[in-house]
Amino acid sequence: MIISAYLCLLFGLYLSLALDTVQITLTTKRVSQPIPGDYVGFSYEVSGILAMTGKSPSPPKSSFINLLNNLKQTPGAPGPNLRIGGNSADESWWDPDNLPKPPNINYDIGPNDLISVNNVAKAVNGSIVFDVDFRQATDPDWAVNHVKGIKDNIGFQYVDGIEIGNECDLYKGNGIRTSNFTFEEYETQWEIYVNAIYAAGAPKPIIQGATFCCLVADFLNGLPGYMSKYKSLLSSVSYHRYPSDHCNGRVVTMDQLLSDSASIHQAQIMAPISKAALALKIPFFIGEGNSVACGGMPGVSNVFGSALWAVDFLLNMAAVNVSRFNFHGGSTAIYTAIAYNSSTSNEPVVRPLYYAMWLISQVTSDYASILESNSKTTNALIKSWALISNKGQTRVVVVHKDPKATADAQVTITPSSRSTSPAQLVFLSAKDGVNAENGLEYAGQTFDGSTDGKPSGNRVVTNVNPNSNGEYSFTLPVAHIAYIIVP
Repeated sequence: MIISAYLCLLFGLYLSLALDTVQITLTTKRVSQPIPGDYVGFSYEVSGILAMTGKSPSPPKSSFINLLNNLKQTPGAPGPNLRIGGNSADESWWDPDNLPKPPNINYDIGPNDLISVNNVAKAVNGSIVFDVDFRQATDPDWAVNHVKGIKDNIGFQYVDGIEIGNECDLYKGNGIRTSNFTFEEYETQWEIYVNAIYAAGAPKPIIQGATFCCLVADFLNGLPGYMSKYKSLLSSVSYHRYPSDHCNGRVVTMDQLLSDSASIHQAQIMAPISKAALALKIPFFIGEGNSVACGGMPGVSNVFGSALWAVDFLLNMAAVNVSRFNFHGGSTAIYTAIAYNSSTSNEPVVRPLYYAMWLISQVTSDYASILESNSKTTNALIKSWALISNKGQTRVVVVHKDPKATADAQVTITPSSRSTSPAQLVFLSAKDGVNAENGLEYAGQTFDGSTDGKPSGNRVVTNVNPNSNGEYSFTLPVAHIAYIIVP
């Protein structure tokens, strides 16, 4: 009896320490459109952009330029997009003359605001989306003056879009419109603004439509018809997506962020909009989003778990043909990917979220498409993705999102055709695991201590040889991300 109990104990211990397994069989079937070279970008408040860029006539912050350039992984593609908007868009107006502020206006936009961000876009061959004030329902003067300021001070060379208002589906609840504000009223007022903006000299099409956020029924249901009706006026359509929020003191846990509801479920919500936009050949963007709305959740949005979430989240969004995702943040916000401790500092604090963006920019480079793959795993929180670039390079990403796992995972990849050449494997990891704010390494390189926005350390790539069956196998530690290029 004692021996039997002992054996049972040993067997239970063995099971608790047993490796999880992941078996991935690759195919050649593409299930998404090619992913643009500027898939990952940034969203900043109108009143906070200068903390990131530096203020003209001073040159742009060199570290910020370097961090943006790290995300340029597709030759010939534009650099990252900078969307300038957020709630402050409807609290700002064009006022180069420092006139008294009207009610509800808290920030004066002047030439240096435009020139500073344009200098950054020019330096990285990136693009800009400007969000103009939509507070005055049928009087577009503030928006028109803003657009004229853009035209006169920087032109439209790097301007990819102009948004009209921010999260207009919330206007009926935040006081910008009456409590019975409808989607039909929105369309009527929005059209007045669009016509005035084009009359002011903006090139067609340059309007980034919608900028809705919150699954408000009439705005969500009206969006497909809106896109079809105004197709000729739209350069793109934007929706905002945060899986959860910290508003009014709500608590968001790491378990919630790493769950399917914060990743694949979010893509499923966006899929019908993306499908409708694709049918009309209108690019569909998540123009603003992040892990946790209302500034992020301490200990969740600013630690390595946010990178585990972001990689899986971004690939889910790419799989439903979202063409761009702009991470909101800036200055020292909890959820920002890049932080600066002051507006004059050139020394960046590079957060875990940025590492995820860096990895994704490489994984999706050369206009990669998501591949159909057959994946079996003993742990539902280990996610895998396969992609193929337009140059024929096959890539696999495996994200171990289960920090509570007691043992590593054994990953086996079966290619669609056999090769004797080695695969190339790199990891994104954090020394102290899912709760780490620093100590991160991607392929052996880190931004810890970086003063110039460039990583330190030599790039570390491991060759993985195929076995006799032509399969590639490797061990994936808990709370790690593997990126492997398969012959």
